[in-house]
Amino acid sequence: MPIGVKPQKRRPFLIPGIIAGALVLFWLSRFFHWQPGEGTLVRRFEKNRAAFEELKAMVSTNPPVTAAEAVHQRSSAWSAKHYERYRKLLGQTGMIRIAQNETEYRFVAGEPARGKHGSSIAIVWRDTTPERLVPQLKDLRKTGPQTEPAYCRLDQNWYLSLQEITVKGL
Repeated sequence: MPIGVKPQKRRPFLIPGIIAGALVLFWLSRFFHWQPGEGTLVRRFEKNRAAFEELKAMVSTNPPVTAAEAVHQRSSAWSAKHYERYRKLLGQTGMIRIAQNETEYRFVAGEPARGKHGSSIAIVWRDTTPERLVPQLKDLRKTGPQTEPAYCRLDQNWYLSLQEITVKGL
């Protein structure tokens, strides 16, 4: 070894340590659910308005289904191609699922993990104006924890909705 050159220190645990750290972070991330903010959802809605309209049209003619229902049930009104389009649009809009009832279509963007209590945030299409309408996005979370959803108008019949829920476990 030449004079004045320090020998390199071997770090035999550097790469395995990085891999182990990444695996631990991945494992921990399963317990924390990030929800998009109100501003993010508004921008997402404005950017993908046509996709939201198409999803609403799809769900209004055929109720939302799971993958198993779309592919394995012969009684399903959705073809595999139709279901693939539905999944693609959900991904494009960033929504995790669509819930439908008599008065509204809820495009759910975030909700608590199974067995947990927390906020469900969604973009909603409604025929009628909701009762708990707040004037600005910043006021949406100020309504406090309520079992009834609070709404902020996005455009015409489209709203941003926030509701406290408990998601039942398996």
